[in-house]
Amino acid sequence: MFEYFTGVLRSSAAGSGESWFDLIIEFIRERLTVDFGEYDNLGLSGLSLERLRMTVIAAFLAIIIASFVITLNRGVYGTLIARLNAERCHSPESAKTLGELGLMKNSAVRSALRGGSIYKGLVFCPAKDEYDTTAVRANLEARASGSPGAAMKKYRYDFERDRFYIPEDVSFTAERKFEKKGSRLPVAILVSIVTAIGMFIALLLLPDILTFIDNFIGMMSQI
Repeated sequence: MFEYFTGVLRSSAAGSGESWFDLIIEFIRERLTVDFGEYDNLGLSGLSLERLRMTVIAAFLAIIIASFVITLNRGVYGTLIARLNAERCHSPESAKTLGELGLMKNSAVRSALRGGSIYKGLVFCPAKDEYDTTAVRANLEARASGSPGAAMKKYRYDFERDRFYIPEDVSFTAERKFEKKGSRLPVAILVSIVTAIGMFIALLLLPDILTFIDNFIGMMSQI
């Protein structure tokens, strides 16, 4: 059966002059197209139906993206967590630089540290903590004297010198959050395939679901 299907596609590609890529794109485009009917009781315009279709697609795509983001978080960003725990960097005194941790060339980790959200509440930098404390104190003193105070500027990391650590009381939480088990690329790919199939099925059934709701509203309005 599979050989027959691939043979048909190969013949179609050769006969029409289209590449495999063009055929795949056309196949996906057709599956993402929804043949809506008329829904008098729902009062949905063509634009509303198109927005509904895009919302369904966006919801499933969000799941696919999230699966790869989780894989990236645990597989790439988790490297810093693992190194800090392995080196027992659990206090400002035992903190180490990225160079000492062997991560100076890891651009993903540096970017995550700059962003602040990935490691928020888990990874700390003594120099940044001191900078933030000084800035907050200066603002409080300024407001106490009647001045509005200056806007706090974001700390700029010096990855050659700045040191990092994980407080021991959150080290286990950090390790669990970025645990690699069950988050490898094959899992993300499998989730993506299943989600894509679910999306195609949802789009296929969407007109029937809307028809059912439309008929139900019509019946209720006659009672």
